[in-house]
Amino acid sequence: MAELEKELKRGQARFEVFGELRVNEDSWGEVRQSASSTYKYRRAALSVDLGEGRSTFVELMGGYDPNRPILRRLSKTQGEGLMDIPWANRLNENIVANVSPQSLIAVGKLDENGNIARKVFVSELDAIEEMEKTFKNGDSVHIWGDVEYHRYNGQIQRRLSIRGISQIVPDSSSAGRHEATLRQSFLFSKNSISPDYEDELEEKGKTTITVHVPQYVGKEEGAEVRKVLPFPQTLVYKANNEDEIKRAKFVIEKFMTVEDDDLVREVVLVVDMYDGVETSTGDFELTDDLKDLLDLGVVTEDELKRTSTVSGKRIRENIVLKPYVYKDPRTQQITVMSKDRYDISVLDTSVKEEEPEEASIADMFGESDVDTPSESELDELDLF
Repeated sequence: MAELEKELKRGQARFEVFGELRVNEDSWGEVRQSASSTYKYRRAALSVDLGEGRSTFVELMGGYDPNRPILRRLSKTQGEGLMDIPWANRLNENIVANVSPQSLIAVGKLDENGNIARKVFVSELDAIEEMEKTFKNGDSVHIWGDVEYHRYNGQIQRRLSIRGISQIVPDSSSAGRHEATLRQSFLFSKNSISPDYEDELEEKGKTTITVHVPQYVGKEEGAEVRKVLPFPQTLVYKANNEDEIKRAKFVIEKFMTVEDDDLVREVVLVVDMYDGVETSTGDFELTDDLKDLLDLGVVTEDELKRTSTVSGKRIRENIVLKPYVYKDPRTQQITVMSKDRYDISVLDTSVKEEEPEEASIADMFGESDVDTPSESELDELDLF
């Protein structure tokens, strides 16, 4: 085995959402100025309806400092790293053409021919302005972007930061899709898997897995950190029949079970970000009037069932769907993105803190007062 790394690095953290947009005039936010600096920013917060009581929230936030009007974005040219873009030149097509796709925000709109016309922006302010003009409540949308984790008031929060949003062609394969998935690097240790996971799968139809995710933290609660930290997360692996139980046992044993006390394995998984309510449909009696309405087609049986459905407690779960499979560019082989990578010391969450400063609004959303590259841009500089 190669020598284990003792410094945690960024991993993959991407999301993809399909559903119906739920927005109003407040969803797009307005340009604000940081209370602690001259940094100006805007935050759009959008809800996406996934059907069956499920929904998810995505957002886009960013801006610039008029006293230092420079945007830093990743160059498309290999090896050039970050490029400085003067604020006044941010819409220059020649400059935008030299920016890496990972640094662009895409906005797609249906044209008169039923095709998607896509615009790209380097500034969140311009992208939000275009989104507000393009999308309306109820639009079927496809949204993708970066997943970022923050610790605020002692709680781990997950933010879905938009890198692209598009209307959906009505008769395409994406029409009618309702899903919210995450492609994420997870860190597994010897204690991640329950010793009774096989019994739990067979008796309860699921098992709970404790993991960590790597997240770069610049500043936390006013203190400088500037390192990648492990944030705890919980996964649920579900299996509803014998075939699913068999597959779950194989995946857990093959890719998630760590025997060595000193080892941390990094595995990229595709996960269903479930956020919904527990529902139950009660019995209802078909009266003569209801039978007549059904016979005349005034109401449907599905409508009656929905009326008798009772909502219960809210459920938020990260449900494992499958390991992420990719083509290795070195070997050209299809493989699972899994690696025995780190020493167990990387899961030590203690951080040497400097004298804390007063936390600003920008700190709470993980933003600095100087425009910085996004997670996807930084990932480009530090691949898995």
